Amino acid sequence: MRKVLVLGHKGMLGTDLCARLRPHYQLFEADIDELDITDHRATQRFIRDISPSEVVNCVGYTNVDGAENAAHIAYEVNAEGAKNAAQAADAVGARYIYIGTDFVFDGTKGASYQESDPTNPLCVYARSKLVGELYTREYSERHLIVRTAWLFGVHGKNFVEAILRQAKVGDLRVVDDQVGSPTFAVDLSEGLARLLASDETGTFHCTNSGCCSWFEFAKGILEAAGILDVKVSRLSSEELGRAAARPAYSPLDNEKLNREIGFKMPTWRDALARYMKAREVLREQE
Repeated sequence: MRKVLVLGHKGMLGTDLCARLRPHYQLFEADIDELDITDHRATQRFIRDISPSEVVNCVGYTNVDGAENAAHIAYEVNAEGAKNAAQAADAVGARYIYIGTDFVFDGTKGASYQESDPTNPLCVYARSKLVGELYTREYSERHLIVRTAWLFGVHGKNFVEAILRQAKVGDLRVVDDQVGSPTFAVDLSEGLARLLASDETGTFHCTNSGCCSWFEFAKGILEAAGILDVKVSRLSSEELGRAAARPAYSPLDNEKLNREIGFKMPTWRDALARYMKAREVLREQE
């Protein structure tokens, strides 16, 4: 049975990914308590001792606005940590999988982004993730870079829960000039599992299909939750005044994923409906 190491297994994506992979692989899991990937020597030693066939790096500094004032942390985790993990994986002949983001694009194309489109990140977080991609390509001979977007899942903080929480207080104002593809961590995990089962290398996009603005997503969330008495108003990015610039239009094109491994991601609305059911099941178990 192949050995797979998942770094960041306690996070939103890592939790769902491990649940998907556990029945099919000899699974090894590590989070910050077991391994700090910003420590080069510790990472080399940890991965050498396991000698997995694949290393999946789900670790990330994802505070987009916070990164503007903590660039050193963002680069240390998203770039240097990625380099350490890539080098260590390469040293044992493992395929290395790095989770990327739609934010490496500037959102000016006016259409969905393909893997080969030129990157132009607009903020510190996005630049740190792009450097992580560059390090992955440079230091890992066998690698997969899997870009995703607007991730939500039952095992971590996310936009869906934020909207449901705010709806309990009153009406909402939500940004309507940023468009992307909300992605359920369970569905991304399925895409990653399909890629792991293949021999593919290179860069792939993997998001739920379809796209919407944050405003449209918020409306969809309230509809899925049966909340009909809360008004949602449109807000511009300029009015919101966030510290970090974000791409205005950054849906990712999944055609390569469909073509190469024959897997089509479900729509974001379908994913949202399943998320709402999953969160209820989780609450019943608590």
